Amino acid sequence: AHAIQHKGKSLLKAGICGSNGEFHAGDVVRICTREGVAIAQGITHVDAGKLSNYSSSSPIVHRDHLVVL
Repeated sequence: AHAIQHKGKSLLKAGICGSNGEFHAGDVVRICTREGVAIAQGITHVDAGKLSNYSSSSPIVHRDHLVVL
C-alpha cells in the first residue's frame, strides 16, 4: 500500500495478500489494504483464476493504469 500511495509504484504479485471475486484481464479492480480500506483502482493485466500461478515480473496493475484514491 505504501509503495502505491507514496512512491507511485505499480501493483506487483509480491504485494498481493489475497483477492475477492472474479475478474478478467482488462477489468477495473479495487486495490485495498489488508484491513480492507480501498486505496486505488486500476486495470488488471491478469485474470483472477491465473493470479496464483502468475510468474511474470510484469505488474498485475501497471502504474499507468492505476488511480490512487
